[in-house]
Amino acid sequence: MFARGVIVLLCVLVAVSDGERNPKVKPNSPFMCTTIYEPVCGSDGKTYGSECALNAANQVSKPKILIQKQGECDRPLQPKVKPNSPIMCTMIYEPVCGSDGKTYGNACMLNAANQASKNKIVIVKQGECDQPQQPDCRPYPSNGCPEIYKPVCGSDGKTYGNECELCAANKVSKPQILIVKQGECDQPQQPNSPIMCTMIYKPVCGSDGKTYSNECMLNAANQASKNKIVIVKQGECDQPQQPNCKPNPSNICTKIYKPVCGSDGKTYSNECLLCVANQASKTKILIQRQGECDKRLPA
Repeated sequence: MFARGVIVLLCVLVAVSDGERNPKVKPNSPFMCTTIYEPVCGSDGKTYGSECALNAANQVSKPKILIQKQGECDRPLQPKVKPNSPIMCTMIYEPVCGSDGKTYGNACMLNAANQASKNKIVIVKQGECDQPQQPDCRPYPSNGCPEIYKPVCGSDGKTYGNECELCAANKVSKPQILIVKQGECDQPQQPNSPIMCTMIYKPVCGSDGKTYSNECMLNAANQASKNKIVIVKQGECDQPQQPNCKPNPSNICTKIYKPVCGSDGKTYSNECLLCVANQASKTKILIQRQGECDKRLPA
């Protein structure tokens, strides 16, 4: 009978020692703790130098701190993250249209695709991509285009003054340029991500007329800018020039394709068409340089 009682008592002691327990403390007793280091792990995840030190903390703590285990608390393990680890995205459908012509379920999925892509994909517009269309070039057998400004957005990310101008560009372009949408192209948007830039000097010229030390610095400036900045050309910016609009007071332009790059980052078929756009624009568009603008890069 005595042996059975001892066994029951031992089972109770083992059961109590396995989980959290209250520290031993007398009611309203003062806490003068020794400096002996006998650590205990509290239920708040902190290691206390002794049970007495935990009791002292309990006087000002709500909720009550229990002893999790004898000894120091285990240190939490940091997850091992490999470079270029896969991005975990939600399944919320908030589509964005990428500069590769594909619709992504959300901006995160576009970022994930960017990890595997050699060419940087930027957001062309919020929402699904429009289905690109073949331009109808039959009415324009020669390079002579009408002077009507009816812009179309090409699959190369450039705005053309009208469908005829896109057809003219197609004669020298490979691959074939399609019509992404009627109207001007939206400004490319860079998905939000933290930007850390190197100090390597590879200047690029922004559509705001400023020279940035490298493409990354332009992207960083874009995070704080309300107006989207695109790359007008590689290298430092040329000094912008005023267009000469005097020869065309009535805005009747020739059909000659002699492109100029505007300070708004757009290519105009000739100086006259830039003057026409200037009349409808609230901001003055200058000539950034002769020739087409470089392909717009992420901002």
